[in-house]
Amino acid sequence: MIVQALQDIQHRHGFLPTDELRSLSKRTGTPLYRLHEVASFFPHFRRDEPPQFEVKVCRDMACHLRGSDSILKRLESFAQGLDKKQLHVEGVSCLGRCDRAPIATVVTGHHPRNYVQRSAEELCTIIQQTMAGSPPTPNTDA
Repeated sequence: MIVQALQDIQHRHGFLPTDELRSLSKRTGTPLYRLHEVASFFPHFRRDEPPQFEVKVCRDMACHLRGSDSILKRLESFAQGLDKKQLHVEGVSCLGRCDRAPIATVVTGHHPRNYVQRSAEELCTIIQQTMAGSPPTPNTDA
């Protein structure tokens, strides 16, 4: 029940606001520290408001062999010039497109867009276009 309630809160807000956790604690009689324990155990729960844009680059073997490390470094460098609340870049484990490595996912709000076999410079351009409000069409099925 607690996990489902936390998922519902995060779905509504994009993260777990403190006031929502306090309210859930009162409604369920669950101590607030227990809710924090559950939320911190599962990596998909966010305690802080997410950035406006997120970029996730797969760093597992297939993508690594196709250059994802250099792509990730270039995107991290690109993000350094921006506010952390605006853009966050991270390496992640398997995004499920080993057949089309490397893959990066650009997330706006709750809407992920996958881009496969793109260079670091292409991805920087895609991020700029996405941040400007006109994301290009993903090429996951190409």
